[in-house]
Amino acid sequence: LASREEPDRREYRYDELPGDEGEDTIYVFSNRAGGNQRFFSELIDHNHDLGLDLTFSFRQWSGLETKLKFGGGLMVKDREVDTRRFQYLARGPRAGLREVLVLDPEGALAPENVGEDGFRFSESTRASDNYLAEQRLWAAYGSLDLPLFKGFTLSAGLRVEGSRQVVTTFELFSQQKVEATIDRVDFLPALLLSYRPFKSHVFRLGASQIVSRPEFREMSPAGFSAVTGNKVVTGNPDLERALLQNVDLRWEWYPRRSESISVAFFYKHFSSPIEQTVEPTGGSSQILRPVNAVGANNVGVEIEARKQLDFINKALRDFTFSGNASFIFSRVDLGEGGVQTDTVRPLQGQSPWVFNLFLSYDNADSGTTARLLYNVSGPRIAEVGALGLPNMVEQPFHQLDFVFRQRLSESLSLSFKAKNLIDGAQRFTQEDPATGDDITVDGYRRGRGFSISLTGSL
Repeated sequence: LASREEPDRREYRYDELPGDEGEDTIYVFSNRAGGNQRFFSELIDHNHDLGLDLTFSFRQWSGLETKLKFGGGLMVKDREVDTRRFQYLARGPRAGLREVLVLDPEGALAPENVGEDGFRFSESTRASDNYLAEQRLWAAYGSLDLPLFKGFTLSAGLRVEGSRQVVTTFELFSQQKVEATIDRVDFLPALLLSYRPFKSHVFRLGASQIVSRPEFREMSPAGFSAVTGNKVVTGNPDLERALLQNVDLRWEWYPRRSESISVAFFYKHFSSPIEQTVEPTGGSSQILRPVNAVGANNVGVEIEARKQLDFINKALRDFTFSGNASFIFSRVDLGEGGVQTDTVRPLQGQSPWVFNLFLSYDNADSGTTARLLYNVSGPRIAEVGALGLPNMVEQPFHQLDFVFRQRLSESLSLSFKAKNLIDGAQRFTQEDPATGDDITVDGYRRGRGFSISLTGSL
C-alpha cells in the first residue's frame, strides 16, 4: 500500500507590466486561466506480488555443472486518484484595481477583496483530473546455463509476460470518461555466448529483447502544472508499450585480481519508444505529453577500466581508479505526417557521450571504505519540440559525489554521504530559429545533499 496526499497546494501567477512614467517594471496579480488556484489531490496504490523461482543443477555430457532455472510471477496493481481544483476568478470591480493587484497573494485575496465585488472562489476541477487504473501482469520464464565445452558457455532464456493495463479518466460530476487500454503478451528471449580462450580473457556475445510499459499517469489525460517552465504535464490515452532489441559484443581482460579492461560494441533497436514532447497551446503556456515514435536506433561503444594504484607506490595499494566512457550515435524514425519540429534527431534523453570516473579506497583491516564519484553526460533532448517549437536540450551537468563508510565493530558501521559537491547550474536551452544560437530557457541548482547514518545488525 502506498499513498500520496496534496491537501492544499496553492499556485499564484503574476504578470510583468511596464510601470508608469518614471516607475520600474511592476508585477500584478494575474487573472489568466490556470493561475491563482488551490489544488487538492489524493493518490492510493494497492500492490500485490507473488513469485516462484526454482533452480536445478546437474552435470552435462562432459561432467561440467549446468543450471536450469524456471519460475513465474503474478502482479496486481490498482490506483485511485481523486483531485479537486478551486480558483479565484475576477468578477467584481475590486478585482481590477491596480492597488489590489500589486499586493502579495495574502493582500490581494484578503476578505474585503473576495466576494461579489472582487474575486469569486469557484470550483475549476477539470474533466480529466480524476482517474482509476489497474494492471494485471503474469509472467513465466525458463533459462539454461550450459557449458558446451571447457571455456565455452551458453546461457539462454525466455520470459513470457502478459500485461493488461486499463486507465479510466472520468469527469467528477458526470458519466463522461476516457478509457486507455494496453493488453499485450510479449515474448522476451535472451542469449549469451561466453568464450574464454585464456584465463584472463573473455569474449561475450549477447542478444536480448525487453519491454517498457508506460506508467499509469502517462496513459491518462489528467494534467498538472509543472513546478517550473509554465507547462501543463499530461498523459496520452493512445500510448503503446515499447520494445527494445539489443545486441552487444564485449571483450574483457583481467590482467590481475581486482583489475580489468573491457571494450563493448552495441546496437539497440527501439520499437515505438516513448518520448516526452512539448507543444504550444496559445499564449505562453505549453503542454508536455508522452508520444510513441515509430522507432529508433542506437549504435555505440563502451570502454571500461579498473586499475589499482600500487604501481605508483606500494603505499597506494588500497586505492583503485576506475572509469567508463560511452559514445553513442542515435537516430529516431519519425514516420510521416507527424507534428514534431525536427525531421532528423537523436532519441529523447540520449546523450552522445557519457563519462564516469571513480576513485576508491578500501582497507579491509581497518574496515574503512571511501569513494569519490564523478559523472557527466553530453547534451541530450529533454523535451521534443512539436508544432514549430524547437527541442529543449539539457546541457552537460557535472556531478561529484562522495561516500564514506567506517566499520566500528562486527555489527556496527558509520556511513557518510555527500551528493552533488560541485552544485553547478543545470541549464536547459532552445535554439533561436532566427539566429541559430542556443538560448537558456530554464535552469536551476539541485543543491548539495549530506547524510550520516549509523547501521547495526543483530
